[in-house]
Amino acid sequence: MGIPLWKIAITYLLNLK
Repeated sequence: MGIPLWKIAITYLLNLK
């Protein structure tokens, strides 16, 4: 599958800051 879910989660958390 394209993008791993863990990478999406990390990116999301980084965007919260």
